[in-house]
Amino acid sequence: HVAYPIIQWNVDTEDWKSRDKNAIVEAVMAHAKDGNIILMHDLYESTAEAFEEVIPKLAELGFQFVTVSELYEAKGIPMEPGQVYFSTH
Repeated sequence: HVAYPIIQWNVDTEDWKSRDKNAIVEAVMAHAKDGNIILMHDLYESTAEAFEEVIPKLAELGFQFVTVSELYEAKGIPMEPGQVYFSTH
């Protein structure tokens, strides 16, 4: 019995593969879209550097940063235990 929704992503930056800050920044910016869930790992310095670069860029474009629960609530999409979610579209 699964008591929580299962959250996946719909944009994979492949930061684990490239470990290249610029490639990660490009992947995020190319796929930044309202409702997307972007996967980045906190294990690599290159990802941390990319994160610090993309957050101000995304904020400047008007993106807001929210938890997954807040994202689905804002979109009026109820989340059900055991269901898998990749994005809001």
